[in-house]
This record gives sequence, structure tokens and C-alpha cells, in this order.
Amino acid sequence: MFTKLSVAAAETISDLKVQTNTSNELTPEQENFFASLDVQVYGIPFIERARDLQKFKNEFGSCRVPKRYSANPTLGNWVNKTRQMYRKHLNGENTSLTKERIQLLNDIGFVWSGMITSSTSQSSQEMNLEIPSTTQQQNREKSWKKSFQDLSNILKEDRESSLPKKLSVWAARQRREYQKYEMGEKAAITKERIEMLNSIGFDWNPWESKWNMRVKDLLDYKRENGDCLVPVNYQKNLKLGRWVSTQRKYYRLYQEGKPTRISEERIKQLSDIGFVWNRWDEIWNID
Repeated sequence: MFTKLSVAAAETISDLKVQTNTSNELTPEQENFFASLDVQVYGIPFIERARDLQKFKNEFGSCRVPKRYSANPTLGNWVNKTRQMYRKHLNGENTSLTKERIQLLNDIGFVWSGMITSSTSQSSQEMNLEIPSTTQQQNREKSWKKSFQDLSNILKEDRESSLPKKLSVWAARQRREYQKYEMGEKAAITKERIEMLNSIGFDWNPWESKWNMRVKDLLDYKRENGDCLVPVNYQKNLKLGRWVSTQRKYYRLYQEGKPTRISEERIKQLSDIGFVWNRWDEIWNID
């Protein structure tokens, strides 16, 4: 559902400018407001466009930026794209339009959609603006918190257990958005959610964590046995045995110049430990 507001609308940008006759500069209060925004939450590009939108409103009295706004084409394109993202947001699709960004745009007076309707007065028209409902946003927030709680419960029981498919997809999505967030790109994850995930020990890079865990296991094996010849079916640590076998397969692909999941850096790391790349050569002392 939407709350509908009715405001007087002018025919053109020129009409708006005549009617408002105000400066397009930000007031000191507005400057302070935008300067205080957390760039990690909103992102610098978004804040800059929001500033431009506020300047437009100061000058014309509304946020009805034309798609082809010659004075600032970037702003016109951004407003149009933001409306498209909002429609996707309402359909449950992932976009960079977070609840914080939506709220900020609402505070400025962003026009999410509008329609000019006839008026009994020939000299004026009315525009019906739709202010986005919070219902779907609340449902999505509720869904996120449920997934968060499900993950928290699993991590409390066994940090190495496999996640159910749906939850695994959700976790992967959080990692993707976090990477964007760290790169300063538009991301559908907030600082608050990052802190919540950190509080339960969420692993942002599980591949790196598993690698480090297996390297530690390999070092423990070497201390106990004097070498790195871990049997494939090593009963004391089956995961280590399978991991060692897998690294050898990756290494063979690397030597053949084929795509592989092991890097030169990791090859060197294992070689420095004394990793045996060819078990049979080592057993038979073949150089």
C-alpha cells in the first residue's frame, strides 16, 4: 500500500524555477547534514547524487527531475535508475537500494513514481506522488533476521557443519555484498548487519579459513610423523587426507597449464612446509 500525497505541479522545469525562484545551493544545515552521513553506509557516489537532488529541490521546489535534465544529465539518469531499482526492490530482487538509502531519499522528498492528472482548474494540475510502503521492507527485514538466527543456531552447534542449501545461498549473498561494501561499491548490506554477523563469528572468507585450518592440520601431522605423507584415508583426520589428495590434483593441473584452484603462492607455502606433491616419487626416492 502507498500513502498518496497531492502537490501542485508545474508544467515544465522553467515554470518551477519561476515559481520557486530560489538558489540551488545547499544551506549550511544541509551541508552539515550531508557531511555527517556515514560513507560506509551510503557510499560516496550515492551521497553526491543525493546532494545534487537536494540542490535541485532547493532551486525548483520539488524532486521531479526530468530523465533528460540538460543542466545535470547524471542526476536525471540517476533518478530514473533509482526508480527502476526501487521497483525491483519491491519485487524482492537484490539491489543497492538499502533501507537507509530509501529513508534518506524519502526525507529529501524523492518522487518514486508520479502521474499528472487533469484538474478542474485549467491553470493547474495535481501530481499524485507515491511514497513507498514499509510493509515489504519490514517483511524482508524479518526474513533476514530469521536467516540470521538460523545461521547463529547452526554455528553454535558445529562451526564446520554444512549449511542447508537455502541458508548457504543466503550466506554467500552476504559475503558478496560485504565484498562490495569493503570496496566502497554499492552494497545491499549495512554496517549494522555486518556487526550482527561478526557477533556470531560469521566467516566472511570460508575458503581462506578452511585453507589455513588444513595447513595447520598438516603441520600437526608433520610434527607427529616427521613427514607430510598423509594417507588419503587418514583415519585420525579424514578431511586432511582428502585435502592433501585434492591439492596434488590441483598441482598436476597447474603443471599442465590447465585451470586450477591452487595459486603459485599456495604452492610455495606448501612446498616450504615439505608438502609431497608426488607421493610415489617420495616413497621410492625418485628424483
